[in-house]
Amino acid sequence: MTRQSAHRLGLKIATLSPLLTTTLLTTGLLATASCTVQLPVPPALPTACNSSADCPAGQFCKRPAGQCDASTPPSLCAQRPDICTEVFQPVCGCDGQTYGNECEADAAGVNVATTGPCPTDQP
Repeated sequence: MTRQSAHRLGLKIATLSPLLTTTLLTTGLLATASCTVQLPVPPALPTACNSSADCPAGQFCKRPAGQCDASTPPSLCAQRPDICTEVFQPVCGCDGQTYGNECEADAAGVNVATTGPCPTDQP
């Protein structure tokens, strides 16, 4: 839209906002432009827990390594990972099973008792 055609429509270019003026002049449309800014949703705060039963689906009650029983201070719910690296750094889970690394124990919803494989009974 040129200045002349804007004047024919009864618009005064000087009184329009810069964004509207630019839109009218570059697109030839008599319309207003609008934009919506969507702010990211902040992550939810972790939930305090005494056991994994206190946590939302897909999470478990993550305790510091070596704290396997529920008599330890409350902890926080943590997301069970969907994907773990294949780096072999075995850990012994609080369930007595050896996991390939801490991430694999977390994916199973099991806290780490100790680093290294779980001890086995020797005959």
